[in-house]
Amino acid sequence: MNKLVFIGFLCVSVTGYTQQIIRGKVVDAETGAALSYAHLSIGNTGIGSATSEDGYFQMNLPKLQNEYIKVSYLGYANRFFSLDSLLKTGTQEFSFSLQPQPLVLDDIQVHERKITPGEMVKQAIQAVPKNYYQQPFNMEFYSHISVRDSVKEVYLLETVAETYRKGYVAGQFNATRITQKRETGKDPLPKLTSQKSGNTFSQYYPGFDIFFADMPGTGKGYSVFNVSLHKRMAFAYVGVSVFDQDTVCIIEYSTRKKNLNEKEDLEGKYSGVIYIAANNLAVIRHTIRLNNTQTEIIYKRTENGYFPYLIKSIRPKKAENKVFIVTHEAIQTRLITDPVTAFEIMPDELDTIPYNQDFWQQYRKEHKK
Repeated sequence: MNKLVFIGFLCVSVTGYTQQIIRGKVVDAETGAALSYAHLSIGNTGIGSATSEDGYFQMNLPKLQNEYIKVSYLGYANRFFSLDSLLKTGTQEFSFSLQPQPLVLDDIQVHERKITPGEMVKQAIQAVPKNYYQQPFNMEFYSHISVRDSVKEVYLLETVAETYRKGYVAGQFNATRITQKRETGKDPLPKLTSQKSGNTFSQYYPGFDIFFADMPGTGKGYSVFNVSLHKRMAFAYVGVSVFDQDTVCIIEYSTRKKNLNEKEDLEGKYSGVIYIAANNLAVIRHTIRLNNTQTEIIYKRTENGYFPYLIKSIRPKKAENKVFIVTHEAIQTRLITDPVTAFEIMPDELDTIPYNQDFWQQYRKEHKK
């Protein structure tokens, strides 16, 4: 049974082929009612689309021979249409009707129902093991932290951060270490002081944003990936778009008012927008808003699954009776799945890392933005 029910339109670009746009509607053959979120796919090409809430669809068809369009909907019999025959009609408007066909499993009839946005998020969480790497790996990030006042940039911190993760699994272990550092300008933010040790440390730590945003598979903490917290969240469909050549369903979530017997109250302080791919339920983009900080992560697909490509955060910080805007961009520059180097969580070591001019000159040549 295909669990994926999706809203949307698909814009597919196939280099080297002449394309034709077709549009139309998918309806119930008996009642004529529109079928929301019906799925359309072209053979085994991986090209597909889905109907909107009103049953309408639009597709770009590449010029392929001997292919077919499959129209499916949970609780209805699949239908197949020859792509060549459709294109030969000379029309761009089609109506596909599907015959109701209840599913029978052990004498239990299962009928199609409209999936809720919260259920779609749960399905994306369940799909994490197939979409995200389950074994240990290392990544390297170029981190760029800019501090601006109301006029100009007053401080820039560039670092190279190495990470170690035991895979996108529950209870995963995450560690970051800073290997290189370069500072420009004067840091306007004071050092923080540890209540336990009394030691001072920098307010900037690239690893925090990286692991705060990259949460698939954790199953714990105050995160939308923790299903046990969904009872305190409200979910809503925002719409459908195409992102990085994937059709995505965009879902917005936020915390709701706490129950009287709950201690923690983050009402209105924790929310986000999650982008779920149509073909495999992977989360390929995620924006998180916590208090006055907004963090965004974008994933790229590799042969081993999805890995973060860009993480960006923006937050205000107050110092010297001024408000500064701190913007952090972390760009993945290297992914290593074999051999993997394991290391422990590193203390804040920014102050102890010297500036290596030769390294940065060579690094800039190798990683021009």
